Amino acid sequence: MLARRRFAPPRPSGIILAMSKPSGAFVFNTRYDPLHLQVFPAVFNSSELDAHFAEVEAHYPSYIAKHPRAHVGLLVDARETSYIDARGRRRIAQTFERMGPLLRPSQSFAQAVVTANGVIRGAVTAILWLQSPPWEIRVFTSMEAGEAWLRETFRERDYPQPDAPAGWWRNAGARP
Repeated sequence: MLARRRFAPPRPSGIILAMSKPSGAFVFNTRYDPLHLQVFPAVFNSSELDAHFAEVEAHYPSYIAKHPRAHVGLLVDARETSYIDARGRRRIAQTFERMGPLLRPSQSFAQAVVTANGVIRGAVTAILWLQSPPWEIRVFTSMEAGEAWLRETFRERDYPQPDAPAGWWRNAGARP
């Protein structure tokens, strides 16, 4: 019996730091600093995930060094993502492990993950079992709710409110 092979159209690889997101590409955008955006594509492979998190890991050490009293709100758009395998979950946990020690007591970080997919919510839980970072992570079903919570973290921690307009993520690479 012959095994069936599933063929998929080629996907772009690499990190997209531009303002718009081609289908299938990761986005990491800090234009509205201190609100940052991370967008996961619907489908990605391990090398694309590794390249994306290598870019994220390369960005934050210098950012943290330049901003001794900083609070960052990271809005993660995983609305198009339907699955992440065990290797991908371990890779994300590895990034948490690497980034956690960089934060100083005068700095903080909040992360809002947006997905309505139960599998991805479960993956977030599994990642936090592997490596719980020293910052708060919450899961939301809408970008607006995630953004509102991130803005609230600035108030709660007595940091200046971001200048970014409401819905800033629409112009930073997330789909509407």
